[in-house]
Amino acid sequence: MFTVSVAMQAFRADVLTKFFADIIPYNSEIYNAFVLVLNCVYALLWLGFILYSIHMNNKNKKLISYIYATSTVMGVFSLIVMIVLTVDIVRGLLGESSCKFHF
Repeated sequence: MFTVSVAMQAFRADVLTKFFADIIPYNSEIYNAFVLVLNCVYALLWLGFILYSIHMNNKNKKLISYIYATSTVMGVFSLIVMIVLTVDIVRGLLGESSCKFHF
């Protein structure tokens, strides 16, 4: 969950703020809402996955279709997170990132 949040914060800082710069101000709460909504969707997918697997057996057609759909969405979401983090790491190493935090 932490990795997803970090990836969405990087996506917000590097992509969304530049893409919607003419429409939405840089320090708008809409960008933070985007990150929180995606975190909530990710948590709900996991909780639904756990709830269905506890209450149904593996022969139930409803569980099988939900498991396939959830695993597909989570797989695509994980690939997007991996791509965002890889691009952010490469941009950070090249010095092109907008992140100016020094630890």
